[in-house]
Amino acid sequence: AMASCSPSWADMRLGANLQFDDLLPKQRLQYQEYQKMLRERAQGMNATELAAALPVMPSGEPSSIGSVLHHSGVCRPCWSRVTSNTCKDGMQCMYCHLEHQEPPPGSSSKKLSRPHKSMRDEYKRLVAQHEV
Repeated sequence: AMASCSPSWADMRLGANLQFDDLLPKQRLQYQEYQKMLRERAQGMNATELAAALPVMPSGEPSSIGSVLHHSGVCRPCWSRVTSNTCKDGMQCMYCHLEHQEPPPGSSSKKLSRPHKSMRDEYKRLVAQHEV
């Protein structure tokens, strides 16, 4: 059998043996722990080593430290990449630079805006009429 040219990200030095707890919801504290582990692993790497350990973007460039979590589904998109297609932190960014199907958390397409004050007052008035 022929060896794969591209090892899975879980086999890479940076993402190797990270334990993803599927039982816990994807919470901020849990994500910060993943970031901390990745930051510690990347700390001793020079730019060449880091680039070799990161997933490659469709453009052929190395992605970011946070992109190592992409295959597991626990990554969080880099807001700078999503909004402006650039990131000042580059490979050192702790958020994912790979493509995502869903809009990032907190984006307006997922979140309904709060009704205007006059509309809320109107709702209260209508509810009060029906409660009598």
